[in-house]
This record gives sequence, structure tokens and C-alpha cells, in this order.
Amino acid sequence: MFKFSGKRPANLGAKNGKLAPVVNKPNNVSSQADTNDRAHYVAPLKFAGDAAEAFQRLVKLVQASVVSTKSL
Repeated sequence: MFKFSGKRPANLGAKNGKLAPVVNKPNNVSSQADTNDRAHYVAPLKFAGDAAEAFQRLVKLVQASVVSTKSL
């Protein structure tokens, strides 16, 4: 279905419970970045209640976002 050029980055995914460190690009943010790094740190997403229910709400939000961007 998709054909990508280039190579898959070696640092994808979590290693030792952490994602790859942020790089110096404006669209690269992480809740695991240094909290003093104002350009790259974002607060972790919070939820209340049941984790499975919160995950399902997140899935619905992502699906709605994908549907809305397809119409662009």
C-alpha cells in the first residue's frame, strides 16, 4: 500500500521505558524532555477514571482527527 524511501530510524519505540530524546526541531516535543526545555517539553496527558475507558476515548479522538484531515 505504501512505499517509503529511505531507512527506518534505529531509535523508534521505547527503550528502557523511554522514547528517543528530542532533537532540535520545532515540531519535536516530548513529555520526557527536560522540564526546563521550553521549546520541546509538553506536559503528559492526564486522565481520570478507568485506564481502558480513557484509552478508548483517546482512540475515538485520534480516529476523528484522521477522518477530519482526510477531507483537506
